[in-house]
Amino acid sequence: MTEKLVLIACDNLANISSVMHCLRSIASFQVNIISSTRVSDAIQITRSLNPAVVILGFKNSARTLEDFNLSINNLDIPIVCLKRNNEQLLINSTKNKVFFTHPIEHLGNGESISLTVRSILHLKEYSSLNNATNSKARQPELQRKESHRTLSKYVMEIDQKTKLLASIKNRVSELFPYVNDPTRVELISIANSIKLGVNNDKMWNDFALYYEKIDPGFISSLSKKHPDLTTKDLKYCCYLKMNLSNDDIRNLLGINQESVRTHKYRLKKKLFLPKEQKLGLYVHSFGDSNRIQL
Repeated sequence: MTEKLVLIACDNLANISSVMHCLRSIASFQVNIISSTRVSDAIQITRSLNPAVVILGFKNSARTLEDFNLSINNLDIPIVCLKRNNEQLLINSTKNKVFFTHPIEHLGNGESISLTVRSILHLKEYSSLNNATNSKARQPELQRKESHRTLSKYVMEIDQKTKLLASIKNRVSELFPYVNDPTRVELISIANSIKLGVNNDKMWNDFALYYEKIDPGFISSLSKKHPDLTTKDLKYCCYLKMNLSNDDIRNLLGINQESVRTHKYRLKKKLFLPKEQKLGLYVHSFGDSNRIQL
């Protein structure tokens, strides 16, 4: 038996008693009932206890709904308004809320209000279960996106460090003519160390190893089907799979915008793709992005 709190807020004690009597035995639920005869108290109780359902029954229903909805921000609490058949409710009073009406004249029929509340409670439970299932199902996708964000940050940082080291190497080379031989030997040693630090093959191997953990089988399956792809081609495909922008890819590959278009055109030819086929969609067909192995 699932325990649920139901708030009955009504300015008529007889109506409160009638509703309470109807709700005491709802199948599948253990209903705890709390009542109030003032709107201000109902608002305070709702804020504090977050009931599963609120039943409102006041003489001026439209004004009550307006006050209640202005004060309660929780859109997940269903409201059942007890109204008279000839009573008109303002649409704005129920905007963005889960809202039901129930004729006060039908309170004598206990099954009617009981069925309404029971149906609401069942729908809430189904919605909660469905949301939990969807959340669990989306975990691999969320993990993949987070891993791609981490890898994107890693790639950007490596690119910035590579550019900085290249700039330092150029500056060292510029100093060669102005120093003595011992200092020149030291500068050559520094330049060689920088050259080793920006070794493209090592950087690619590190990148490929990390990427394989995020998207198992992508690089290997793409390389197996298209063995003529260069390291630069494979990098471009990885960046596409990571959903990086053209500007990001241009910066990472160290080429201009026109070169990006040329590289894309040549890559499509290597992959034997027709002109109308999207390169990004084809790239996304490789690998297993839903299986994360970090």
